[in-house]
Amino acid sequence: MTLPPISRRAALVLASGMFLPVPALARRSNVVELIVGAPPGSAVDLWARGIAPFLERAWPRSSFAVRNQPGRAGLEAISLLASADPEARLVGIVTTPILLAR
Repeated sequence: MTLPPISRRAALVLASGMFLPVPALARRSNVVELIVGAPPGSAVDLWARGIAPFLERAWPRSSFAVRNQPGRAGLEAISLLASADPEARLVGIVTTPILLAR
């Protein structure tokens, strides 16, 4: 099977397109931040650091970094997640008190 000949204009467009930067792909990072609303060394922080390797296996080509955002009993972390850029790669680890209900 032979391919049809390519025009000179099409060849120039293809060649020039290879050298143009792609800003969306260039700034896309493979690091996903796990936002923890607790201080370093706490039980929630240790859990998040323990679960990160399993998340890396489940999400190929991504690495996870734990970021502690303590303050106001976890509300600082939730407000950070709510005000984040839509292009940001954030996952929140949120804990709630144990509620006994009937």
